[in-house]
Amino acid sequence: MRRIAITYGGVAGILICLAMFGTYYLIDQTHIFTESLGYMAMIPSFIVVVFGVKRFCDLNRPEPTRFTAGAIAGFAIVGVMSVIYAIGWELYLLVTDYSFMDRYISNELVLAQERGLVGLELQALQEQMQQAAEAYSNTFFRFGITVMEIFPPGLIVALVSVLLLRNPNMFKRFQSAD
Repeated sequence: MRRIAITYGGVAGILICLAMFGTYYLIDQTHIFTESLGYMAMIPSFIVVVFGVKRFCDLNRPEPTRFTAGAIAGFAIVGVMSVIYAIGWELYLLVTDYSFMDRYISNELVLAQERGLVGLELQALQEQMQQAAEAYSNTFFRFGITVMEIFPPGLIVALVSVLLLRNPNMFKRFQSAD
C-alpha cells in the first residue's frame, strides 16, 4: 500500500502543483477566476486518486473490496497528495517573495469598496484582514491551512471511490472486449 500511496499520491500532488503554478502564472493571482480554476485543476488529481484506489483494490482484492482496506489506501494517497500540494504552495510563495497575502488583501479591499463598504466597516475589514495576514505568516499554520484546502475533498473522492469499487463489475463496461 505504501508504494501505491507514494506513486499515485505523488503523481496527483505534482499534477495539482503544475496546475496551480500554471493558473497563477497565466492569470493574475488576484483575478476572480483563479480560485474557480484552482478547484477545477484539482479534478485531474482526484481522478488519479480514483485510479490509485482502483489499483490497490485490483492488487489486493480484499473480498469485494473491504471498505476499510480501500479507505485506508485512499486516505494514504490523499495524504501524500496533500503534503506535496502544500510543499508546492510554499515553493510558490518563496518564488513570489511571499507577496500573495499582500496582493490578496489589497484585492479584497478594492472589491469591498466596489460593493460600497466605507468608513468604519472598511476599516474593520482591513483590521480583520491584517490579523489574518499575521496568522498566515506562521509557516506551520499556513501549511496546515493549505493541506486542509485539498485534504477534505480528497477524502470524499477516496471514500466514494471505495464505495463504488465494492461492486466488482463497476469498470467492466470500460474495459475492451476480448
